[in-house]
Amino acid sequence: MDVTIRQATTDDTDRCGSVIYLAFKGIADRYQVPSFFPTQEFATEVIDSLIANPSVFGVVAESDSQIVGANFLDESDIIRKIGPTAVHPDFQSRKIGRKLMEALLERGREAVSIRLIQEASNTTSLSLYASVGFDVKEPAVLIGGKPKSKPDPTIEIRPLQESDLEECAALCKQVYGFERFQELQQAIEHFSPFVAVIQNRIIAYATATNFFGHGVAKNEADMQALLLGIAAAGDDPLSLIVPLCQASFFRWCLGEGFRVINTVNIMALGEYFEPQGCYFSSVAY
Repeated sequence: MDVTIRQATTDDTDRCGSVIYLAFKGIADRYQVPSFFPTQEFATEVIDSLIANPSVFGVVAESDSQIVGANFLDESDIIRKIGPTAVHPDFQSRKIGRKLMEALLERGREAVSIRLIQEASNTTSLSLYASVGFDVKEPAVLIGGKPKSKPDPTIEIRPLQESDLEECAALCKQVYGFERFQELQQAIEHFSPFVAVIQNRIIAYATATNFFGHGVAKNEADMQALLLGIAAAGDDPLSLIVPLCQASFFRWCLGEGFRVINTVNIMALGEYFEPQGCYFSSVAY
């Protein structure tokens, strides 16, 4: 079977959405875990936003004019992010996933580091990512729920604003070792990011409290205050990807009523520094 790898275009949105939905549904059904893309409509919306984003480079695998796979590289910040990666269920085990990964790794060959999140139950993708150079850096869990405790009234929880970007970027650099400035800026446009503030000083932020967003704080208490405040501000449950190395924070989440939804691995190729402080990962890293 001849397969061509080419750059994704806006004309590919619907077909890519279908491939992403079916691929993730197949994995979810096989391992009896929830899918990251529960509906085709949601998958198509995500792909539409990725293809439309000039900071994202997407590729598709095409065979006989049919799109059979897709993959995306986010080049917004110094650390590149890969995903979602998917091959149509009818075309798996034909090394198409490897070709998609190799195309993006060639594109990002000058990057300091490339990161991704891998579903731990999917042993096939784990083997693929490891074989092309990625290392597992942290096991993590996707958790969901709404904390039971009330927020601290002495800590202000408010939406993240444009004027907060520099301070949030500095906090991110302190915790992660580098800035995620463009990701912060895009969060204002696409999500509902929040900050926790004491005496006009930002102590924690979250770009989103679903698995698309990440959050950082100098310590666990600041992160707890942020999440309690965000939860109190809305009705929707929160979902976070929590690295298991943060055992105390994970236990706090369980005590607050969060439940484990899925297990994942944070993987990296290239430079990696263990984050300091308290943090939760996005679906990219």
